[in-house]
Amino acid sequence: MTHTAIQEALDGKAAEWPEQVSDEQYRTAAAPARH
Repeated sequence: MTHTAIQEALDGKAAEWPEQVSDEQYRTAAAPARH
C-alpha cells in the first residue's frame, strides 16, 4: 500500500495562523455545550 500526501505552500508556509490562543481559550472553545 502507498500513501501520498501533497500540500501547497506559499513563501515556505503551508498555513498562516491569525493569532495564538491560550490553553484556557482553547479548552473553553472545545468544551461541549451544557444544557
